[in-house]
Amino acid sequence: MERSGADDLYLRAVAYDGQVRVFFARTTRSVEEIVRMQETSMTGAAALGRTGTMAAIMGKMLKGEKSVTIYVRGNGPIGTIIALADGEGHFRVTAQHPEIELPLGAHGKLDVAGLVGRRGMIEVVKDLGLKEPYRGVSPIISGELAEDFTYYFAHSEQTPSAVGLGVLVRPDLTIEAAGGFLVQPLPDAGETVISSLEKHIEKMGALTTLLQEESDAERILRRIIGSDIEVLERAPLAFRCDCSYERSLGSLAVLTVEELQAYIDQDERPEVRCAFCKRRYLIELSDVEALIKRAHI
Repeated sequence: MERSGADDLYLRAVAYDGQVRVFFARTTRSVEEIVRMQETSMTGAAALGRTGTMAAIMGKMLKGEKSVTIYVRGNGPIGTIIALADGEGHFRVTAQHPEIELPLGAHGKLDVAGLVGRRGMIEVVKDLGLKEPYRGVSPIISGELAEDFTYYFAHSEQTPSAVGLGVLVRPDLTIEAAGGFLVQPLPDAGETVISSLEKHIEKMGALTTLLQEESDAERILRRIIGSDIEVLERAPLAFRCDCSYERSLGSLAVLTVEELQAYIDQDERPEVRCAFCKRRYLIELSDVEALIKRAHI
């Protein structure tokens, strides 16, 4: 089956006469770009793609200049996964060790849970433009990530939800399909609606198969939830990193004066590498001297 050439996008809709709200993201192109920059393993690609897709959905749910940061701190060898997204549809994701690979798990599937870890915590930080950010925390219950975010919404945000996340990655690290959905019955949703919704989600099959078979996001959602939908918003999604020379320079503020002075003494410009896009910044020694002077004030 050929890889879909459809652009990455976000869809927000309602279904079942407004009793259910639905969010969908196709992130194939962005995830492939992230995988290339992060130099991941196949399993690392799946873990980063799933987390980044969830961040993209949650970021768009906030809208505008608000943003969300997700920390997945499992006990697996990938270490901490960090994903950031904003309300404009931009997202990025990184991990401590995305290059680590594990043997295939049951039925020849990638062992994402083994890489992430089956114990640990998920923390979600939302910058809503208020004095203090919103923080929500919940335990990792499987390491597969979709189940973990489903649990997060139910127990940290008290919102019953169904989450689906999928990344189909080839041995050459080509991303054939990546995306996800979030389905949330509203408080007035009837039992018949919830029962129908659950049955359709249970029998939908692999999300990555749907993403391959269908290029139209609305048809994908109808197949997932078994209902017509009313689209409220459609918007593009894309990887974007906001790193800069100034931010890289600011990151050196964590160093001691002695550590900074060592660069001056050795006539060696510090190099800072962005964790997300891997761009390298060489810091001018004059800027290092300015940091030292400010530290003495």
